[in-house]
Amino acid sequence: MRIYYRILSLMLCALTLLSTGCRWLERANGVKQTTEQTAEQTAEAETAPQYLELSELDEYRIIRGEEADEATIAAAAHLHSLLTKLGAKVKFDTDYVKKGEEIPKSAKEIVVGETNRSETQNLRYSDFSVCYQNGRILIDGGSADALKAAAEWLSGTCISDGKLWLNQLPHTYQGEYSLEDLKVFGVALKEFSVELGEGDADDQLLRWIGSRVGVRRQSENGYVLKVVADKTLDLNEINVELVGKELRLCASAHLGDPGVVVDYFLDAIKTRSGNELSFPGKDRIEMPEPTVELKDIRDVTANVKLIFAETDQDPLAYVIGDDVVFACTLYADSEVVSCPQFTWNAITDDGQVYMGESDGSHGKIIIKIPATGTGNIRLKVYAKDEYGANIPDVKQSEFSVVVNANSITAKKEEPADFDAFWAEQIAKVNAVSPDVISMEKVTSPTGVQGMDGASSSTSGHDFYRVKVQTPSECGYAVGYLTVPKNATSVGITVVFNGYGVGDLSPYISSSRIVLNVCAHSYELGQDSSYYSALSNGSLANYGFTNTANRDTVYFRTMIMRDLQMVRFIKAYAGTEGVLIDGVKSSLNVWNGKLNLYGGSQGAFQGIAVAALDHDVTDAYWYIPWMCDIGGSRSEFRPTYTAALGYYDTVFFGKRVSSDVNVTLTAGLADYICPPSGVVALYNALNANVVMYFKQSMTHSYTPAKTSTTIYQK
Repeated sequence: MRIYYRILSLMLCALTLLSTGCRWLERANGVKQTTEQTAEQTAEAETAPQYLELSELDEYRIIRGEEADEATIAAAAHLHSLLTKLGAKVKFDTDYVKKGEEIPKSAKEIVVGETNRSETQNLRYSDFSVCYQNGRILIDGGSADALKAAAEWLSGTCISDGKLWLNQLPHTYQGEYSLEDLKVFGVALKEFSVELGEGDADDQLLRWIGSRVGVRRQSENGYVLKVVADKTLDLNEINVELVGKELRLCASAHLGDPGVVVDYFLDAIKTRSGNELSFPGKDRIEMPEPTVELKDIRDVTANVKLIFAETDQDPLAYVIGDDVVFACTLYADSEVVSCPQFTWNAITDDGQVYMGESDGSHGKIIIKIPATGTGNIRLKVYAKDEYGANIPDVKQSEFSVVVNANSITAKKEEPADFDAFWAEQIAKVNAVSPDVISMEKVTSPTGVQGMDGASSSTSGHDFYRVKVQTPSECGYAVGYLTVPKNATSVGITVVFNGYGVGDLSPYISSSRIVLNVCAHSYELGQDSSYYSALSNGSLANYGFTNTANRDTVYFRTMIMRDLQMVRFIKAYAGTEGVLIDGVKSSLNVWNGKLNLYGGSQGAFQGIAVAALDHDVTDAYWYIPWMCDIGGSRSEFRPTYTAALGYYDTVFFGKRVSSDVNVTLTAGLADYICPPSGVVALYNALNANVVMYFKQSMTHSYTPAKTSTTIYQK
C-alpha cells in the first residue's frame, strides 16, 4: 500500500509542477496541468513525504505577505484557526526578510496567497490550488474567498488520523461561473480585473462579479473595472462608460456613497434580457438618503453659517467648451448641515444667465455652468426654507471662475501716448524738491497698526505727521511717518489706502521705516466733522467725475502726490536729505529696500508708483482696483472713458520692473475688483509675482471657510 501511494504521488506531481513552483498553463476552457519538470522537482517529488504528523506542524509557520490586504490576512488567519482547532500548533507570520538575507529554498511553511516565496498564478476568482514543494505547502487562489475555500479544503480533506496527508496534493479547483458569457459594451466581463479602492462598494462589486463571472486578479488583456468618484456628477447622477480599456462605474464624489453606482450596475445585470449589456452614459437615479443624519441649519447654534464651494478644476483653468462644476456644501461652523432647499443663479461675462433650485437634505448642491465665453462666471447660492425665504444668518455665498484666463488682457486699447503723458507728470513732480512743509512729532498716536510681524506697541518708535511740498496743482502731500528708534540699516515701506476720506492710522515695523500716505491733500489729525465736510463737499465722488479729460481726472494729482512722497522718504531715510525748517536733514539708514503696500485704491496707487519709480524692490497688493476699466462690469468704479485709459492698473502693471517681487491677493467673489481684471493685471505683470486667489472672498468679506489657489511666475 505504501508503494502504491508513493507511485500515485509521483504521478500527480509530475503532471503539475512547473519550473518556478505551482504555476499552471491555462486555456479558455479550463486549466491544463503541465507534464514538464526540472530534475530538481523530480528529486523533490521522489523525496516528498506522504504525510506530516500534526505534531510536526508545531515547527511550521503560516506565511502571508507583509503587504497583504485585509481579506488575504483574514484568509490566512482562518487557516490558522482551522488547524488550531484540529490540534496543530502552527505559528502565524509574514514573508518579511531582513535586508541582505536570502529566502531559503526550502522551509517548513504553509504559504497563503501572494508572497515572496513563490510566484502566484493568475487564477479566476473562485479557483484555487494547493501543492507541496521544498518543504512548503503553497496555497494560491483567485481571491481571498478562494484562499479561504482552499484552507477549508486542506483542513477538511487532507487531515485525518492525526496526520496532514500530502499525498492528496497537488490539488486544483475550478469554479463554475453562471455569467461567463456576459458582455458589457461588447467585451466579455470576465476579461476585466476589478481595481479595488478603500471603500466597501469595491469589495461588494468584486465579490458579486467575481463569483459569477470569474474575473482574475490581473486582466490578461489589460481590461480594468473600477469605481470612480467623479467630481463632475450631481448627487443623484451616475455614469457607466468604457474609456479605452477602463470600464468606469462613476458616482458623484460629493455624495460620499459610491455604492449607488455599484447597485445600479448590478441591477442592470440582474434585469438584463440577454448576454449583451450596454449603458446610456450619464443617468439619474432617485435621490439617495444621506449616509448620515444631518441637522437642519435652523436648529444649530454656530458662530458662522455659510455655503462653501469647490470647483472641479483650478478656477482659472477653464476654457470655452468646458462645464464648470461648483460643488457647494452648507456648513454650521465645521459641521455639514441640511436645509429644505437651495436656489441659485449665475451670470457670465458673455451675457448668459442661469438659475435653478435643488433639494437641500444632503446639505450639498452640485451646479454646472457651461463656459461659453471668455471672462467671469459668477454664481450666487442661497439656503432657503420651505417657503422659499432666505434662511437668516447664512453668510453671503458667492463664487466665480475665470474662463480662458491665460489669454485675458485689457479689453480697451492702451493710449498710444501713455508713456509720454506720464513722463510729463513725472517731470512736473521732479521739478519740485520734496522738502518738508511741516513735521510734527506725535507723542500719543492712536489706531497704530503693526506690520511685518510687529505688535502695535508704540515703544521703540518715533511718530510724525508729515506735510511735503508738491507741484502747486497737487496742493501738498501728507502722511504719517514711523521710524524705529536707534535704526542703523532698515528698509522703507510706503502704505497707500483704500477709497475714502478720513484720517489715517500710523503703521509700525521692527525692520522698516513706514510712511502711510494720504490719497488727498488735506490736514491729518482732525476731528470727524472736518472729513465729513470734505467727503460731502469738494471730495464727494472723487475720481468718478471730471473723467472726460485725462488732465482733469482726480487720480492724476493723487499719483503725483504719491510719487513725491516716495521721493521724500528715499531722500530723508537715505543720504540725499531734504529740507526741514530750512535745514538739510537725512537719517542715513536706508538699506535700499523699498516696499509698497496697499489694498483696493491703495493697490492701484502702489502699482502706478511702481510703474513710474524703478527703485521699488518689493510690493504687497491686495484686491487691486481699476484693473481693466473697460472690461467686466464693476460694482464700484468710474464708468469707462478714453481718458481713464491713462489710469488703468493693467497698463501700469506691465511697466513694473521685472526685478520687483510682487505678492497679490484677490477675491474670486469681488466684483468691485472683478476677477477677470485681476487676471489681466497678473498676465500683464513682468515682475516676480505670487498671486493668492481666494474663492468666495468679496471686497470686504473673507469667509471663515474658503479655498485659496496660488499662482506664480
